[in-house]
Amino acid sequence: VRELDETGNVLTERYFDTFGNPVLAASGYAEIEKRYNENNQVIYEAWYNEQGRPVVLRDLYVAVEREYDEFGNVCLEKYCGEDGGTILCKAGYASVSRVYRAKNQLLEEKYYDVDGQPVLNTSGYAMLVRELDEDGHILTERYFGTDGNPAWVTGWYTAVKNEYQDGLKIRTVYLDPEDNPVNCDRGYCEIRYEYQDGKESGKTWWNTDGVQVKEKGEPLPQEAESHRFLADSGIVQMKANP
Repeated sequence: VRELDETGNVLTERYFDTFGNPVLAASGYAEIEKRYNENNQVIYEAWYNEQGRPVVLRDLYVAVEREYDEFGNVCLEKYCGEDGGTILCKAGYASVSRVYRAKNQLLEEKYYDVDGQPVLNTSGYAMLVRELDEDGHILTERYFGTDGNPAWVTGWYTAVKNEYQDGLKIRTVYLDPEDNPVNCDRGYCEIRYEYQDGKESGKTWWNTDGVQVKEKGEPLPQEAESHRFLADSGIVQMKANP
């Protein structure tokens, strides 16, 4: 059952069984409440159980507050506990701020604790900064800690570099703080993408020695061609094994 405002926005949505009793939906709540700003953007959402009490979602909060920028992007999001104060979500932060260049073109994202201080999320960084091309594609994405220094994402890389051709991503390289390619725990530092009729048709994985590997890092069979990647120049040399 929905309650709407004069513009048709959903203010509350409640779920009932066949006998008319409140019941939890598959998403884990019996009621959702929403509030809107003058642009009909959702600035507050809260979830409740059958008795009308706040429900702690799997991300560990009961409500979320949002602010929007001039482009309509969510530029600030806060997670709330049962007492109405901010609370750490499952990803390790209580609020997140974002800066955009245009609609859906994110440039910067920062994470904060309940006191509004920078905090590492569960992936290991407190801020990400992107460089975009004129079409909005992500050229580089760099990660930083609470001290402003490069941070290792999941202990693997501190930056990601992408290359595009005709609007399609053809290469992704994972980098260390000095922008050198760095292998993940699966043994690769680079992914190359293949396309057919404009749709992705395959991927190949490469390590820092320029050797093509399987997705989990195991070398390909010896009879396959060996490839040597020159990280400093981006040139690929190929030669068949004897």
